[in-house]
Amino acid sequence: MASCRMGPAALGGVCDAQGRPHGFTNLRLCDASVLPGATGVSPQETIMGFSHLEGVAVLRDSAEQVADAERRYAERYRQPRENPDRVVIEIAVERVLGRA
Repeated sequence: MASCRMGPAALGGVCDAQGRPHGFTNLRLCDASVLPGATGVSPQETIMGFSHLEGVAVLRDSAEQVADAERRYAERYRQPRENPDRVVIEIAVERVLGRA
């Protein structure tokens, strides 16, 4: 626990309250390492609850990215998408390479 604790970077925190490490995008930590310290006798429920919230956030972000990818594909090719997975991968690669 607390090896990647939440908090401001200036105070030694590794990630923000949403489990996103400072200085990184599209990365989330959702285990006991983000907890600032021991939560009690059995931290299982706290860890499970935090992980659940992070899972919901990832799904929400993914849905927004897919919607954005579909919009960009329609703008780029002016036709319906043939393979939605290819479009999402293509746009993700463009983002990684800094072209998006």
